[in-house]
Amino acid sequence: MPGEDFYECSAMTLMKRGDGYDPARTINAVQFQFSQDNGQTWHDHEDGKWFKTGALTTDDKNVARKFDVEPPMHGNAFRVVLDAAHVTGS
Repeated sequence: MPGEDFYECSAMTLMKRGDGYDPARTINAVQFQFSQDNGQTWHDHEDGKWFKTGALTTDDKNVARKFDVEPPMHGNAFRVVLDAAHVTGS
């Protein structure tokens, strides 16, 4: 995020890869991390809770799935954590 400003992250929109690689690949859940010192120190949002994305294996690359991040995160840097246990496909 630009500068030293703080932002609120309250939702995420997820789409499948646009290049057609493994169209069955689906991200089922994600974790979030936030930083309040421009990425020097990271904190797990909600103690590492997995947030369901609502994505389906039948979604095509044009389907956008928006889901809430509740409670919202506050910081000046954010990242999304994925793992193999929450992904269908390769």
